[in-house]
Amino acid sequence: MSDTKISALPAASAALGTDELPINEAGASKKLTVAQILAYVLAAGVQPLDSDLTAIAALSTTAYGRSLLTLSAVTALPGAERDYVQFTGNVNVTAAAEATATTIVTGTALAWDGATPVWIEFFAPSSDQTIGTLLQIFLFDGSTSLGEICRIQLGSASVSWRQALRGSRRLTPSNATHTYSIRGASSGANADVTGGAGGSGNYVPGYIRITKA
Repeated sequence: MSDTKISALPAASAALGTDELPINEAGASKKLTVAQILAYVLAAGVQPLDSDLTAIAALSTTAYGRSLLTLSAVTALPGAERDYVQFTGNVNVTAAAEATATTIVTGTALAWDGATPVWIEFFAPSSDQTIGTLLQIFLFDGSTSLGEICRIQLGSASVSWRQALRGSRRLTPSNATHTYSIRGASSGANADVTGGAGGSGNYVPGYIRITKA
């Protein structure tokens, strides 16, 4: 059989795994199949081309859109929930001052990187206090108050009054582990913040919730 240049050979209609290709291995002429080459590429950790990758590459995305493709976890997305702790009972607020405020609900201790802004949200479906009583709700980081997050005060009218409570604050935790909590102080002897188990005839749970800003 006379020698024929590869460029002079007829073109194959499609590549098959059993097709053979000539190679030079340390000076010796040998052959490889297409299937062997594919196995080598996959073992090297190369992502094979598919229709999804082709479609993504064709998108005219913005810098923000492209950045979403590089996120390591869903918790890095804006709005992603990082913590949620609920309470389903009645908390009697007996403290009279911010420094000694009664704990209503405490979040999970979480480590932060000092660069991630978050929203910290508090909700209680019901609160109750005596007429004229001021009920203040504070956000704490460990034992340090970060300020009043919401309040309610009844007037002098002799009526029964229950009110839902909600407050939130945006901040960037420092590079450390933080435990956030919601605490209350009351100017009167009887002030309650209430959550329930949910279901017919019951209050829904109260909670502290942290999400990525």
